[in-house]
Amino acid sequence: MAPRLEPLDVEFLALGADGPFDERILAGSALKRLGTGRMLDALGSMLERGLIYRRDGGFAVSAEARAYLWDRASPIQTRILRLLDMLPLEIPRIKSYLNEDDIEASLRSLQEEGMVQSYPTLQDGIPVPIFQITGEGSAFLGGGYDVAAEVSRIIREVSGLDADPSRRGAILERLGRLERHLASHSSGRGSAPE
Repeated sequence: MAPRLEPLDVEFLALGADGPFDERILAGSALKRLGTGRMLDALGSMLERGLIYRRDGGFAVSAEARAYLWDRASPIQTRILRLLDMLPLEIPRIKSYLNEDDIEASLRSLQEEGMVQSYPTLQDGIPVPIFQITGEGSAFLGGGYDVAAEVSRIIREVSGLDADPSRRGAILERLGRLERHLASHSSGRGSAPE
């Protein structure tokens, strides 16, 4: 059974991709933005869910969590979809989280198959493509089409349209698919929309 991962879990787990991590590594990471209390809460939750365990005065990633994102026996496309199922990301962060250098060809292939899509966002005034999973990608992972997650993603994107109106067409296309899906009287998780 796949582990239940939250977006923040990925940041913690990436610290332990190559071995145990401790408070020194946490303090030197981007996670320090959370503050001590939120970091401890997140670590406690991950311990309870079996994603990490205590080791040598620090924490190590469980075999189940490690296999989900870093098992080289799983195709890179599957690992990319698993990661993007949790949160939309740009290429450098996908590479960093998956500990892979060459993912561009896999992302292109996933885009051609309609399992991921990208949209530009401005970072320091430069357009950067952000990749996210589509309903088809979620269905491939076995989760079906999650209407609530799709609505949430669309709301986040629409809120950023003032900064980048070029995404309007892609959002309208997704809203059309969602409308057709809802019109077919499916609810919750079901088959992907046509």
